[in-house]
Amino acid sequence: MHLRKRDKRNNGTSSLAYEVIVNSKEISCVRSDGHRETVHWNALQAVILEAVDSFPIGNVYWLLVGPNKTGCLIPMGATGDRKLLNSMQERLPNFDNEGVIKAMGMLDGRIIVWTRDNSVTHNQSLQATQKTRA
Repeated sequence: MHLRKRDKRNNGTSSLAYEVIVNSKEISCVRSDGHRETVHWNALQAVILEAVDSFPIGNVYWLLVGPNKTGCLIPMGATGDRKLLNSMQERLPNFDNEGVIKAMGMLDGRIIVWTRDNSVTHNQSLQATQKTRA
């Protein structure tokens, strides 16, 4: 599944309409309409935080990048996002906690907080996140 396109505007979708499910094999994000995006831990290539300044309230999104631009788009505040963060901190070597803190204060932009063996460069992360923009 390709990273879903999303409108940069806040379309009224609540982050509570998303549920993150984390287990030993994979991470899934399930929307209230039943749509599911999944990436396996062993296929995870990068973790990117993207801040989007939109009216009336911006948000920060987790972009979990898998192979061939697949992965999950998860808004901060989604049900289960704390377990996701804790799992990434435990499972992903050199996970950038300072980058997570920095992203929380950003109005707009993105930060790569983890890559597998430097497998995703800044330019590649831009290409992956452009797939999520309308």
